[in-house]
Amino acid sequence: MREYFIRAIVGAWILGITSGVANAAPGASAELLRSLPPPARRTLQSEVGHERLDSVTRTNGSEGEIIYEVQTVKAGRTRDLTVAADGKLLDLQVFIDETPDPVRQSIQSLTRGGKLGDITKNIGDSGEDTFEVELTRDAATRTFTVDAGGRLLEMQVFLPETPPSVQQTIQSKVAGAKLGDITKTIADDEVTYDVEMTRAGRSRSFSVSANGELLEEQVFLEEAPETVRKAIQSQASRGRLGEINKSTDNGEVVYEAKLTIGRKLHSVTFDGAGALKSEEEDMAWADLPAPVKLAVKPLQGAGEVTDITRTTEGTHITYEIKLRDERGHRALTFNPDGKPAAP
Repeated sequence: MREYFIRAIVGAWILGITSGVANAAPGASAELLRSLPPPARRTLQSEVGHERLDSVTRTNGSEGEIIYEVQTVKAGRTRDLTVAADGKLLDLQVFIDETPDPVRQSIQSLTRGGKLGDITKNIGDSGEDTFEVELTRDAATRTFTVDAGGRLLEMQVFLPETPPSVQQTIQSKVAGAKLGDITKTIADDEVTYDVEMTRAGRSRSFSVSANGELLEEQVFLEEAPETVRKAIQSQASRGRLGEINKSTDNGEVVYEAKLTIGRKLHSVTFDGAGALKSEEEDMAWADLPAPVKLAVKPLQGAGEVTDITRTTEGTHITYEIKLRDERGHRALTFNPDGKPAAP
């Protein structure tokens, strides 16, 4: 039996402790495959075909779940991919000749005059894949993301490249701290800037509109008012607590806490006094009430369902179904009985 070794590693972005890395000598792919749980093994065999496995890393994802980072080699080209323990493919390194035509054309346009780096295909939960691309130009490296149609979704920018009003807000919030990445996000023709910063060894983020308005900022549990803190802790007992963001909605301060319950992501919103305002939950098509499915079908046309969210406000429940077709993105909202929800 060929030997492989296990070593502990810690990545800056990884939450938790890495369980180990298995590195392959030539011909050791079968042994590396056996180090994976059966669902992940089947996915890997399906995705990499005859590529030789070079290493397998068992670690923790951003939500604490077990994932496997895999590197393969074929014809001298290495490829990285990530698969969950349940076999779900999370991301896959691809080469430009493997991307769809609209994606390839967009990448070539956006990297003109620069050097193309890695391309990572991120697998969306509802079939909406995106492509994250590394670009080096003028000795500076940045990333950008396009959707499967080649539309630009995000672009890493530097502070001098942002509008003056945005620069002022960022500099005010970051005063005395270390500025991290700035990501320009384009969604429904609206531009926002997501900013990372580090102060006293703790990283947090905030978002700024194109005119410099502070939209939301990440806070830590101990920074929330006592009533809000207790309300969040009560909800967090149902699962695992993630980020907490503070924002202002029509002049009212609200706190949104991210929770992972089972395998589903929930967003729970509280007012400044800790009263529960609403809860949003990601859903699968199979879990929708039958009347809602029947209502969506005649309106869907050729559109592809990209996201489903169930929202609960008091006793009122609505289902938002997001669609994508050749015309772009649109959303349909229904009550549980399949009737359109009031705007």
